[in-house]
Amino acid sequence: MRKFLFIVLALFLLGCTSPSPTVTPTSNATIEPTPTVASCVEDGLFCGLGVACCTGECNPSSGKCEAVASPTPTITPTPVVTSSGITCSVDLEPDFIDNQGETVVVVSFNSMPSSPLIVKCSDGDSGKTVSISSTTLKGITSCSYAPTATTIYKVSAISDVSCSKTIAVNVVGLLISDIITNSSQGSMTISWNTNQLADSRILYGLNSTNLNNSMNLTQGVTYHFVTLTGLLANTNYYYKVISCTSTVCASTDVITHSTSQDGTPPVVTLTSPSDSAWVASSNVSFSFIPIDSALANCSLFVNTTWVPNATITSLSSNSINAIYSPMGAGVLAWNVQCFDQSGNKAFASSNNTAKIDYIAPTASTVSVANSSDSSIFLTWTASIDSLSGVSTYAVYRNATNIANTTNLFYENTGLTTATAYNFVIKTFDVAGNTVSSNSLDVSTS
Repeated sequence: MRKFLFIVLALFLLGCTSPSPTVTPTSNATIEPTPTVASCVEDGLFCGLGVACCTGECNPSSGKCEAVASPTPTITPTPVVTSSGITCSVDLEPDFIDNQGETVVVVSFNSMPSSPLIVKCSDGDSGKTVSISSTTLKGITSCSYAPTATTIYKVSAISDVSCSKTIAVNVVGLLISDIITNSSQGSMTISWNTNQLADSRILYGLNSTNLNNSMNLTQGVTYHFVTLTGLLANTNYYYKVISCTSTVCASTDVITHSTSQDGTPPVVTLTSPSDSAWVASSNVSFSFIPIDSALANCSLFVNTTWVPNATITSLSSNSINAIYSPMGAGVLAWNVQCFDQSGNKAFASSNNTAKIDYIAPTASTVSVANSSDSSIFLTWTASIDSLSGVSTYAVYRNATNIANTTNLFYENTGLTTATAYNFVIKTFDVAGNTVSSNSLDVSTS
């Protein structure tokens, strides 16, 4: 008995210093092992009474650890860092230097500033307030410039911390390139390219210091094509190419180019007086149409001397021009000779015949051959016209034309009894000249 108690006491003492092993009883009594206390248990195991769940939550209903669905995470702003902890850098956004007057500036921060970001493009700039993202920590703004040459920026960002950088931007402004000039006898075409949409302008003249002519096309294009017309053939011209946007212009130095030699004479067509037409004037208008891109002068020739009768220098190509010249009565041939600026000359292909008659016929004498209560029978002497000839006699009663005839008599019927009437005979020649007869008063019976 004493031996048994000693063994039990020894086992008890051993259990105080190490986990109790499973003891095979030497008698019918059963000894339970001492449980090990865990710090936490996995999902599905019992929890509570000081036993916590490792990942899930302890369900009070089942007494076991159960997994819990993760809530949607809330993105919280990056905490504000004091000024001493914020750094920033200033640079240009790659490929964002354009030709329209804007440079894109990027200011990057290592932490979120607490106050609004102000970006200045120069010391005197009032600055632009921009916002930055908590994910990119970048503030972007743009700086305007005058696109003429390299531009120096001193870009600064002011917030919790200030940073600045001096940036030299090689500005690509409006550029003119690929100028091509072609010319003919009286015209010139000039083409060029620009790197932006711009208008098309040409200043040109015969003197490099006096470009007193211009051609302007307002449409914005990148390929430009301008035609100059009415130029002198075989002549040296000076010109300057100019293109402008709404904010900037570009121009070239003065360029020189010559028009080609003109070997083609003008073309002349006579229009009036038409061939063999009568003209009832001593100051005749000789009309014609010259065609040439560079007319110099045109002269009238008549067959009386067949030397220039009159010359004009103010001319319009492909339009009716006129030379006025006094002419004596009679029949004459006429033509016009025109010169261009290159000295080429030409007459019309054939002469016209002009018949000049500005002398009126001799006057007739009208008389009464017979009369009744309702009619009057008139007769008159023949008029004489030695140039164009008499064409017609016009009978006027009380100043009203009542008949035209080639005869030397006329009977006026249907008159009122015992009424006085006045008659005059007007003679017309072929050229249109006219003369009146005596005035005759006669009454019906």
